[in-house]
Amino acid sequence: MEFNLEVMIKVCNKGFTTEIMGRIQYVNPINHQLYLEVKPGEYEKITLENVVDVVVVK
Repeated sequence: MEFNLEVMIKVCNKGFTTEIMGRIQYVNPINHQLYLEVKPGEYEKITLENVVDVVVVK
């Protein structure tokens, strides 16, 4: 991404919310998913309709 900032994304899944921290690597506009790098080489795939909140962490 352009700025490579770390973000904390709050995701709602089946009534429960979880917070995932990492860097956004890719946004897939066709499948409505984003790929978040949580550790070097480890990615989390998140569906955009489940995203509740996004905060940039400094």
